Amino acid sequence: MKKKSIKWLNIGLFGIIGVTILGFLGIHYSYQQSKEYALDFGQSQLMKITKAAAMLIKSNIQDQRELLQQIDFTYDSNGQEAIIQEQLANLLTKQNKIVQSLFLIPLEDGKSPIQATSSTSSITTMQELQEDTLLKKELATATYENGAVYFYEKRAFLNLYQPIYNENKRLAAILVVPINLENIYQKIKDATVDNEYNGYTMVKNKEMKVIMHPSNEQIGLNIVTDRKQLYPNLNYDDLKKLEKEQLAHQSGTLTYYSYWWTSKELKRVLKVAAYQWITIGNQKWVVASNTEFDRHNAVLKQELIIGVGVLSIFTVILLLLYLTIKNVIKREHFSRENQKLLTQQSHRETKYELEKNLLQESKLEIVGLLTTSIVHDLNNFLTPLLGNIELLMEDYKANPALYEELNEIYLAAQKGHDLSNHVLRFSKVTNNDRKRVRLASIVLDSVETMNVLLPRTMELTINPQTDAEIFVDTDEIQTILYNLIINAMQAAQGKGSIQITIDRTDALQLAKFKNFSHQHINKQHVELKITDNGPGIPKEIQTKIFTPFFTTKSSEEGTGLGLFIVQSIVKKNDWLLKLDSSPTGTSFTIAIPIEE
Repeated sequence: MKKKSIKWLNIGLFGIIGVTILGFLGIHYSYQQSKEYALDFGQSQLMKITKAAAMLIKSNIQDQRELLQQIDFTYDSNGQEAIIQEQLANLLTKQNKIVQSLFLIPLEDGKSPIQATSSTSSITTMQELQEDTLLKKELATATYENGAVYFYEKRAFLNLYQPIYNENKRLAAILVVPINLENIYQKIKDATVDNEYNGYTMVKNKEMKVIMHPSNEQIGLNIVTDRKQLYPNLNYDDLKKLEKEQLAHQSGTLTYYSYWWTSKELKRVLKVAAYQWITIGNQKWVVASNTEFDRHNAVLKQELIIGVGVLSIFTVILLLLYLTIKNVIKREHFSRENQKLLTQQSHRETKYELEKNLLQESKLEIVGLLTTSIVHDLNNFLTPLLGNIELLMEDYKANPALYEELNEIYLAAQKGHDLSNHVLRFSKVTNNDRKRVRLASIVLDSVETMNVLLPRTMELTINPQTDAEIFVDTDEIQTILYNLIINAMQAAQGKGSIQITIDRTDALQLAKFKNFSHQHINKQHVELKITDNGPGIPKEIQTKIFTPFFTTKSSEEGTGLGLFIVQSIVKKNDWLLKLDSSPTGTSFTIAIPIEE
């Protein structure tokens, strides 16, 4: 039965794969049909844009002609050039932004031209104006409405002509108005496909030189020969066909390969274009709008990708389903074996933890017995020493210098006697020795004692920010300070600084303690912080440092009980403990409730 099920599964799988292949073929056919429709639609839209741009160009130039024809201006044949200059200046201010300069050229020999130009004008001299090849003919015949397109500083210009008569109604001068075609192009730019289809409208003359284009670098260039000189490594085959096609027909649409000349990276793309020739006076221009074929058909491509993606997902799901059913038995077998191994591993780990805890408890019991014996013997040694020092102090009261030195020895021995008892303090469960004291005074006494034990290369400072009272066993505070200061000294290898800070702690700071509980919320706390500038504690061992007998030091430097004692005292009194460590130093912070 199992083999039969797999057989039918294989038959069903291959059947669905066949249907998937047919689906791919159907999607491809549908895409090709939609692609042809989208191309036809895109070309028709481009033709509408081209016609609109052509009408705008013609209407703008025609508007300028009509403005010139409305000029009520009489040439003064008596040579009063100042009056004529003023009239030209007044005329210039009345024109729109397209007209930026005016040139009045007398037809009578010996008369100098008179001009008026704005600060934004590009054509400012007669020499620039004479780039127009029809200007001489116009001055000789006065028969043209406008000149030929000419180029100056990467801009295209068209001169408009207006005859000017004298007081005797006789032709006396020609008013030449250079039009910067870039200003007209800016007006028609919104009608191009620049924003929606990643394309633009451009204008060329009969020599196929660009006269209007989004890129000023293209102005004045023939679309093939001049571009080839600038970019010799590009492919111009389709542009040659485009040039031939546009010169042979009045209007039309076509597709061709070219480049986006407005882009820094000249990447060859397939373009869709529509063009139409227009007549400007005695000039003929071709207006062409184009867009990228792939960008225009982006929606179709997205639909194709979505369709292919859906079919691919179905195929992958079927394959995964097939593999899942085929391997389900094997996986179940592996699962059972793995579960057996996990159970065995869990038993081993439980056994290991029990053995480790038993060993830990055994160590602690032995340490407790050894500590009691050591403290007893140490006190036996220190008791007669303290007594003899007291006798010597009585004998040498008359010698202040010697008495002071004996007193320091006595105090140090007394501190050693007290510290020997501190080792066992963390195991106490009673609070019989607790009293109300100022934390700052305990810390100052401890710092004074520890300064004697620390090397001169270590700097131990205290920064008390509060003088709050707490209800504690002073020996326990001193035990904590002793262990943390010794740890800091060993971490810094006897060189560096240790700072002890005492300050009040607000609720926001208390929330950062890991063992913060509800019973601490309504209490005021004082914060005891011991900070060093040692190398810090690695993150991987920060959770282990409070474990008894865990140490990274040699057997001569430590036993691994110091931080365990600190944590035990903190837990016993229900205080809060926080560790902050980085490669620049370590801080142990203890928050102690203030007894009101």
